[in-house]
Amino acid sequence: MADDALQLDPDGTGKKVDNESLVGVGGATVYRQRVQLTGAALAEVARVQNTDPAGTEYGAVTRNVPVNLTARKFKSISLAATGDMVAAVTSKKIRVLALMLNNASAADGTVAIRSSTTSTICAVLTIRQGAGFVLPYSEVGWMETVAGESLNALITTITQLSGVLVYVEV
Repeated sequence: MADDALQLDPDGTGKKVDNESLVGVGGATVYRQRVQLTGAALAEVARVQNTDPAGTEYGAVTRNVPVNLTARKFKSISLAATGDMVAAVTSKKIRVLALMLNNASAADGTVAIRSSTTSTICAVLTIRQGAGFVLPYSEVGWMETVAGESLNALITTITQLSGVLVYVEV
């Protein structure tokens, strides 16, 4: 890519637009207008990039840096009785990033989300017949198990608990 200045229609002042050019498909030169995001000097113009700025570069990172997208997992939940929503993973915690549960039973009931079968890791949820419960997506997570333990649901009165879960192993 080369740095360029594109001459605007002449109006007597000789205005130019800051841009960069590259050879596009078919060999044609393509111009992209630059928009200054930081700094006042030419050397401080931020370059949009898909990597972290290095050294003295200025940059606007266009990806989510804190969490690896490929690490997130999606799981469908269908339980007729108390059971594991996610099986234990050796030396890993299961961190819940989003959760939707639905009581498809003929009666109201409760759900206690637990680390394995012992430690309740969130408040006991009362879910009415035909109703649901949602924890919207949170990058930092809502709850997590003890390392090496499953994510378990202790359900009472509910005969069909359905839903979806987004989680990450940490």
